[in-house]
Amino acid sequence: MPKAHHAYVNAAQIVVCAPNVSAQLEKDALQSALCAQLLADKADYRSTSDWQHQYSKALLKMLWLRTSFSTAQLNLAGNSQSLIELVRQCLSDPSLRAIGHKVLGNLRRSLNAPALQVLHDSLKKPNQGPHATGIYIEIVLLESEKSIHSLSLTLDNVRLPSTKNWLVDPLVVTGQRAHGYAQLAAYQLQPTYRNLRATVQSKLNDWPDRLTLAILNVEDTVPGWVDADPANGLHGASPITKPVGQLPD
Repeated sequence: MPKAHHAYVNAAQIVVCAPNVSAQLEKDALQSALCAQLLADKADYRSTSDWQHQYSKALLKMLWLRTSFSTAQLNLAGNSQSLIELVRQCLSDPSLRAIGHKVLGNLRRSLNAPALQVLHDSLKKPNQGPHATGIYIEIVLLESEKSIHSLSLTLDNVRLPSTKNWLVDPLVVTGQRAHGYAQLAAYQLQPTYRNLRATVQSKLNDWPDRLTLAILNVEDTVPGWVDADPANGLHGASPITKPVGQLPD
């Protein structure tokens, strides 16, 4: 039986690791990307687009070398799509499409409610306080140090619906000012990251325990598990407050 991909919610990311990826590379990619997100959260930004710029700069500091990218504008004015529909529509990269669809399906299962809650709390920008005015979400496929593929959506003046089924219910668009873009990118994690590893782990402290959660396959559950039909909606925990801690400097 072939080995399965490993998938994680990593704050505002969904990271899918190919079966051949070593445990060390998996850990390095997750921790470095999480550190970059936390650095961007701490930066001074006025929009989700500003946040994405800060995140890109932080990724470079984490020795993620971007080797290619393309950007497409999204027409959000008057749009009634859900976040999951928008993500699926933008999954044009063949490497991401099939795996992304499966992982998104698994994420809607009740056994992944904790991971879904972390994603919900992390993708809203700004992520502190009740007045989030934008959304950032990224799907990453990690195949090797030299093959990392990413789809990210950066949405301004768009909010998540205040419903239990926020992933599948229509996004809340704020008038004609709503705008956004999808970006496909490829990266390499530089070999010299090993010299940065201890510093990143020290700065992160216990944030990976809070914000990096495995997305379980239905096949991974114990015998006898009864899971809700995702067609009937999401089944998640009650909203939680994002833990307050010391972000990396």
